[in-house]
Amino acid sequence: LSGLAPLVLLRTHSPGSDGLAVTEVLACSRIRSRGALFTRVARLDRPYNEPLETLVAISLEASACLRDRTLAETNGYTVFEKGTEIERKITLLDEVSIWALAKELWAAVDSGGLGAFRTDPGYELTRWNLRQHNFEVLAPRNEQGHLGFIEKGEETYTIKRKRFTQDGLRRGEQLHRGIHVSGEAFADFLAVNYPALETRQLDSFTRARFDVNFESTVTGHYYGIHIDEVHLCRDESRTLRQVEIEYLQTRVHEGIDPSSIDTELERLEHGVIGQLSSRGVRASPGFYSKLSFLNGQPLGADAGSVV
Repeated sequence: LSGLAPLVLLRTHSPGSDGLAVTEVLACSRIRSRGALFTRVARLDRPYNEPLETLVAISLEASACLRDRTLAETNGYTVFEKGTEIERKITLLDEVSIWALAKELWAAVDSGGLGAFRTDPGYELTRWNLRQHNFEVLAPRNEQGHLGFIEKGEETYTIKRKRFTQDGLRRGEQLHRGIHVSGEAFADFLAVNYPALETRQLDSFTRARFDVNFESTVTGHYYGIHIDEVHLCRDESRTLRQVEIEYLQTRVHEGIDPSSIDTELERLEHGVIGQLSSRGVRASPGFYSKLSFLNGQPLGADAGSVV
């Protein structure tokens, strides 16, 4: 057996009254030190008493249905609603260690405490620390939102564009990487490269973040729980702490369904709120954005409820 690699897993369900049974064909799509991942590529209705060798032969043929997506590591995912951020936000109203909270949420996902999810092997928990310079886009209306210059070193930035007229579940988002701006002359850069935009410079901030990255074993959707702490550079006493739950991508499989993204996000939000409540942390669920924070709106002003 040491010379063999995992190939296909068959899972046959109980037969119906017609004597037919559904066999799920799951192809091995990922191998890590902690185990192998099998992705459903086909479902077959076959006689329950069909000889095993016949079922195996038919299943092996069916396993080629998504071969290009399951047998190449970088081809395994697709993104629904490209260019749109889909994210729920929970604003924390008490001072809390984001590191301690990240470890607890990581453990909750790993233990099944938030549902049928599994953390991403080798990428379970990631750390980010950055500085961002911010502008509000005031006009034209279809461009309104938030524009940030994220420092990458040596006067190089990633520009994050978010388009929205009010805080909500979905916001347009674009990233432009490798942008050079000399001497933090951001307003001059915008005047030359975005002449149609009317902007207003806002405070810069530092952002510390831990991400718990995981995948649903039911839907194939992949999410990140981002535990955030933001400090204004000119006034570090002004702090925003949030838990963001964001849809990132979906593993390609038979039966792929984007309509389950919103309901799964909602269930995750309820699960995270339960974890916070068990720690006695007051929180305000909603869509309170960093733009609202930069504009001085009260923490969690969009939600109207505290849990």
